[in-house]
Amino acid sequence: MIEEENGRVNSLLSVEGNTLYFDQCNMVELAEKYGTPLYVYSKSGIIGRIEELKECFLEKYGGTRVAYGAKAFCTKAMLKLCCEEGLCVDVVSGGELYTAVAAGMPAERIEFNGNNKSREELEMAIEYNIGRIIVDGVEEAEEIENVCRTKGKRAKILFRVSPDIEVKTHQYIMTGNKDSKFGIVMDEEILFPLVEKAINSEYVDFLGFHLHLGSQIEEVEPYLEGCRVMVRLAREVRGRF
Repeated sequence: MIEEENGRVNSLLSVEGNTLYFDQCNMVELAEKYGTPLYVYSKSGIIGRIEELKECFLEKYGGTRVAYGAKAFCTKAMLKLCCEEGLCVDVVSGGELYTAVAAGMPAERIEFNGNNKSREELEMAIEYNIGRIIVDGVEEAEEIENVCRTKGKRAKILFRVSPDIEVKTHQYIMTGNKDSKFGIVMDEEILFPLVEKAINSEYVDFLGFHLHLGSQIEEVEPYLEGCRVMVRLAREVRGRF
């Protein structure tokens, strides 16, 4: 086993006779067979992480979902593995959505995120009846209504909100602050009319809210605060509507 810089041990890596092995695969032989540079992923390592998520979330809390972010590594083999393991998948483009469909991911377990969805991508998602479209702005909500009206369809949606929570990470990967380019600000005159319209719409099924604070966050407290914000918001919506 090889110790990483942060002191953790990577149990998938080992050296035997000056040869590097990754998850018991001889890396020299793989390089000779496929050439370099070569990217190698461990199926057993991925399944191990999935099992951790299942134990920490799915087995403890009812009604929860674990979604793999396809933008990390989007191939049919990877998404097929996620499908076999019972995960959902979070896509952010028409290409990723196409790959998820081609990999056999059930429509209900596909979630479409992102703040720059095109009309064509929304049409594709709505035609396929995916499980969640995560709405990132007022204009997108209107576009979804228009597409559904044209196609005679109904879409399941979540509203992504900007909760104005600061986190300790690089400013370029903060996404939960109020002036972020992502999400809908939680100003009463903006968010609640949008929610009321969605609740009363014959073209969308309003499921709730979505939150993303950023990347490379190593503290728990911002997530706890995010949960508190979302619970208060859900309570407010229930009380009003």
